[in-house]
Amino acid sequence: MAIGKFVFGKDRKKSHSFDRAENLSKVHGDLKDLLWFADGSHRNSISTSESDCVSVGTLRMTVDIDHSADPSVIYSSLPVGKLPETSSEMKTAGMPAKWTSYQAMTPKQRAVYWILLEDPYRLFFPMGYLSTLYAGLERHMMAGEYEKAIKAVINLRYVQSDQQFQNASANAIMMTCLQRRRPDLMLLFQESMDTDHSYSFSEELYILTMYGLGMGFTAVDAMRLAGTFGIGDTSSIDYYFPIFERFMTENIRKEFGTDSIPLDEFFENQDLTAMEQETTEIYIGPESRIGKYKIPRMSRCETFRKKVFELLKKSEQDVKDDMKRLEDAGILLNAEQQMKLQRRKS
Repeated sequence: MAIGKFVFGKDRKKSHSFDRAENLSKVHGDLKDLLWFADGSHRNSISTSESDCVSVGTLRMTVDIDHSADPSVIYSSLPVGKLPETSSEMKTAGMPAKWTSYQAMTPKQRAVYWILLEDPYRLFFPMGYLSTLYAGLERHMMAGEYEKAIKAVINLRYVQSDQQFQNASANAIMMTCLQRRRPDLMLLFQESMDTDHSYSFSEELYILTMYGLGMGFTAVDAMRLAGTFGIGDTSSIDYYFPIFERFMTENIRKEFGTDSIPLDEFFENQDLTAMEQETTEIYIGPESRIGKYKIPRMSRCETFRKKVFELLKKSEQDVKDDMKRLEDAGILLNAEQQMKLQRRKS
């Protein structure tokens, strides 16, 4: 699918008017159980507030959930315009601002929103529409079908590189995994992080979540957060990632007897509330639902920080030694030899 090109399914009729039952049946399978309705036979949204507590050691965080502040709630009684058939028709609907509620959208914009619900993973949909959908998914992560919502958000993260969305959705996923005690979902989230923008999140919340779920801090974790642990030059990691990971894992194994750093060795007897803290926005959505949480700066723990730094530096030297060994054996060309070869080819 070309980016920016408005593509419809083969079964879409020309001059197609909106039919609620038909379009509900076309909602993407990932979203079938994740839409919120204020009225009609599918009504499932009630304007209430509730709270939940997330605990890690001595740390207690309260998650306040305001169900009335959800812009994604669909009102079945509101009119929906003719479904657009071309990109130009979609543009005539205008671009809603971020967090525009379904209720506040124009009929034309609601028609575009229903197209989004058929396939939320189209690359061209702007954040004005996606933010409305995401608000409802975030609400499910807070109190609802959280597992289905996490999986849908992970898929959205593959196609939407907006930094605010990447940061907020990652933080919400991690808090949900921590709240629900789901290391399996945290692992699913980790496995999805294969692009630079997908590493936009609160690093301290990441470490807290790993610790709270009893998960080890892996070589890849340390490498991705190398700057946080005082590594200024990450070129060895950037250029030789797989090799660096191999040496880092070997060094962790030599040190701890496992393939990852056991965080409880550093934090089990620590008072997390006594640590230096950062204020992190976990949930975004409309202004009234933004949640600001005090997260301990676990990366500043002297013993943990020193150990990760030492392991990274040791692995960096191991990579350099290995590259030198390969160069001396004639298996790997050094930089000067590569330049000479390139000149001859040109």
